[in-house]
Amino acid sequence: MQERTIKENKEFESSPKLLVIGGSGLVGGALVSRISENGQLVLAPTHQEFDIAELSIGEIAKKINGTDVVINLAAQTEVDVCEKEKGDFGGMVWKTNVVGVEKLAKACLAGDATLVHISSDYVLSGSEQLCPHKETEKIDPITSWYAKSKAEAEKILLSSRVKAHIVRVQRPFGDDFNIKRRDFLRNVYEANRLGKKFFAIADQKLTPGYVKDYAKAILAIAGSQHYGIWHVATPTVTTIYDAVCLGLKYLEQNHHQIIDWNLIKATTFDEFMSHAGAPRPKDTAFDVSKFERHFGQGILRPLPEMLADWAANIALYEQI
Repeated sequence: MQERTIKENKEFESSPKLLVIGGSGLVGGALVSRISENGQLVLAPTHQEFDIAELSIGEIAKKINGTDVVINLAAQTEVDVCEKEKGDFGGMVWKTNVVGVEKLAKACLAGDATLVHISSDYVLSGSEQLCPHKETEKIDPITSWYAKSKAEAEKILLSSRVKAHIVRVQRPFGDDFNIKRRDFLRNVYEANRLGKKFFAIADQKLTPGYVKDYAKAILAIAGSQHYGIWHVATPTVTTIYDAVCLGLKYLEQNHHQIIDWNLIKATTFDEFMSHAGAPRPKDTAFDVSKFERHFGQGILRPLPEMLADWAANIALYEQI
């Protein structure tokens, strides 16, 4: 089990012991780094050390004993892969995304620990009329198996007595190439370098976010006693195509990287869905006003600020 601690603390008034499950992924890696930088004691077990799908409630309770805050990012998230298990309540998707979360909630309740569970915009309908979507909106997932599993986990937590924060994130992007999981910006950046075309959806309303902003926001929420659902994303409503073009423009103009714009192609949501293996909600941009009311503006920055930082860090990485 990986354990890290440094000196100072910013998100919490005290210094609780934090446990991050799924800390090796895109958001999890940024979160563990942020906690360490803040001087918090953080435990980041590997999947083999802490598999919520396989451990019993008692085994989980022993592992979180003495922990103040448990942040759960463990999930089966490949939407089209998850769809292959549709209807299988004994499959790994349901065991991880639903049963594992329920066991974790019971263990946290028994140990009086706060549970911060990371969820998804896929639990929403994707209705353009309701966009940008608020936390008060009824859960209404498009019927993919991934969406159904994430929605079911939320329902379990909301009906439980556990001190739980449900944090929905959307289209995270990062700059750490040591993380195996790719995101849409990394995909287009690497495709461009290899001389390959990249098709980005230009008619779908989203609010993506930089994982470093997500990490700050999650930690702010973890220190709050206002339990419930939170939307975490950039306040900027955009499309993947526009976000991609802006990020690459910063690389080209500010950091002198060569971008072949002929390789960046706009496509439609319907065209993308004609090749997808599972249904997806369309317009799922978040309303983040609840977060900003509680924690102020500035943690979740406008998308241009996020992308400018992303481009600067990508350029720096290329120089190493």
